[in-house]
Amino acid sequence: MYVWLGIDLDSQLQQLKISRDNARKQLGMPVDNPNFPMHVSLKISFELPNDVAPKVINELCAYFATLKPFDIHVDKMELHPNISWLLYKPCLELQAISTHLNDYLLATYNVPLHEYDTDFKYHSTLFLDGTAEQIAQGSDILKQFPLPQKVTANTFCVGVSPTGANYTFDVIRRVVVG
Repeated sequence: MYVWLGIDLDSQLQQLKISRDNARKQLGMPVDNPNFPMHVSLKISFELPNDVAPKVINELCAYFATLKPFDIHVDKMELHPNISWLLYKPCLELQAISTHLNDYLLATYNVPLHEYDTDFKYHSTLFLDGTAEQIAQGSDILKQFPLPQKVTANTFCVGVSPTGANYTFDVIRRVVVG
């Protein structure tokens, strides 16, 4: 099974998510699975044996429960040919959590680092899996909506997928802190 770790921002970015999903439908792009939130990823998804995954997930949730809420400041909306995202300013708390997760999973369960696991470019994906033109058009649609100055990291989550493919992850655990 594939496991994903992130921060649920659905309630804080609800209007942006609704507008994004409407734009995706309008442009003929895939729309996220309804049980997958607008989020900031803490680690690129990784594969675990099915018999080990529940134990690891429990340990990760216990770690999340030790955390305190913190703010993540929004930088800007950023457009690339293959992706558009809401980019966040560098955040020491996020980097510390990601580093801990990377180190712990590698040392304890031999989960290898993905090339992006140490590229601390935290973001919430807006448009992906479309043509460059669709992604640019979607970004243009969202420019009319104001961006928040910050979001608060207070709901950590674990998602799983049988294949690891986009749009197949479901959140199975949420840990609210604070």
